Amino acid sequence: MTKGYIRSKTQEVEASINQEKIEEVKTILAMCDYHDLIKILTISRIRHHVFALLEPETQAKVFVGLSTRIRQLITAQLSDSEIHAILHFMDGIEQELLLSVLSKERRDAIEPPHIKSRQEDVTELMQFFPDSAGELISFNFIIAREDAVVADIAAKVERYLAEDDTVPVIIATDNRGKVFGRVFFAHLINAEKDQPIKELSSPVLTVGHHVDQEVLVKLIRKSPKDDLIVAVDEDRQPIGVIHAQDLLAVIDQETTEDILSFAGVYEVEKPMDPIRVTVLHRYRWLIINLVTSLFAVAVISMFNSTISKIVLLAAYMPIVAGMGGNAGTQTLAVVVRGLALGEIEKGYGRRVVFKELIVGVLNGLISGAVVAVIATVWHQAPILGLVLAGSMIINLIIAGFFGAVIPVTLQKLKIDPAVSSSVFLTTITDVVGFFVFLGLASLVML
Repeated sequence: MTKGYIRSKTQEVEASINQEKIEEVKTILAMCDYHDLIKILTISRIRHHVFALLEPETQAKVFVGLSTRIRQLITAQLSDSEIHAILHFMDGIEQELLLSVLSKERRDAIEPPHIKSRQEDVTELMQFFPDSAGELISFNFIIAREDAVVADIAAKVERYLAEDDTVPVIIATDNRGKVFGRVFFAHLINAEKDQPIKELSSPVLTVGHHVDQEVLVKLIRKSPKDDLIVAVDEDRQPIGVIHAQDLLAVIDQETTEDILSFAGVYEVEKPMDPIRVTVLHRYRWLIINLVTSLFAVAVISMFNSTISKIVLLAAYMPIVAGMGGNAGTQTLAVVVRGLALGEIEKGYGRRVVFKELIVGVLNGLISGAVVAVIATVWHQAPILGLVLAGSMIINLIIAGFFGAVIPVTLQKLKIDPAVSSSVFLTTITDVVGFFVFLGLASLVML
């Protein structure tokens, strides 16, 4: 979601709370996903009121993603019974995370007897941000130092399984704790007891816990044989593991967001949403398109006299603009997808733009020739056919060029190309298409 949308949603929530429209607020919050709730709670001036209207289960999930300062501000407003309700929906690590921001007196009074001490894990967990690798981390791993032997690690695995039914990932580190590989169980089982672990280790992908989840998706796509990634801290010491299967949900989410953003629809919108909610989600995008369309109207108005003298031009105007828009959208879709999947690496932007420019020239020649023949045969207007061919070639070149340049440029500016590209491209192809077509007609046919 865009920052503007989050601010707007936060203001809507705050206004409804101030007007004591509690049910309306709950409806709004229910339509927000986990990440949006975190952002709303982060910027809201009455976050404790917003947090209090969430269900305890949702409170527990959202609490972990908040910054330490926001956690402290929220818990200061919670009663002991409310904290107990939230703790009920947390695991041991998350419970320690909540209790760590309480005063010692409150913590001693509230702390349940079953909480385990995982202070190191909590310290790392507190650094995780929404949409980062940290969200997907599993602590289901054990460390095998490079000077350990198979018997040492086998005993460590046995002790782990005595406390946890899940088979751990074995991460190999050097004696300073830096990750250099992993050990597969198959290799461990078939090895001699005194064989050094270093001899059994295999390479493993590593990534910082703060890295965006989209980066993880690109990384795992480039290495399809790897089934996990090790998350590390600034010193390359292991924090946890991220399994490839957990990234599938991220891939689906990112794909859905890109498709909906490309169409001007927010990812939170659902088919069965109320009409009012759907309209609120969509009208801003439509207004933006309406405003940009006025540029095309302004260009057409410049050639009113030309159109009034050669009425046939009006029939062919949509073809020139439409073909430019279609060709540009084809380029845009390919380039945006390439950027999202990491297929267009740094330094290759110019090559992609040049390629699409050539494609635009060739497609323009083909389409221009076809429409020229149609105009000549259908309306016995060979001059009109030449004008159409020329404007078609120019507009498809423009469409190919800007269809590649716009998303590449937006990404360099740290703007999501899936959200903004289509508005700019449609405006350019419409304005250029109408201007070139009507301009050439004015020069050649009058």
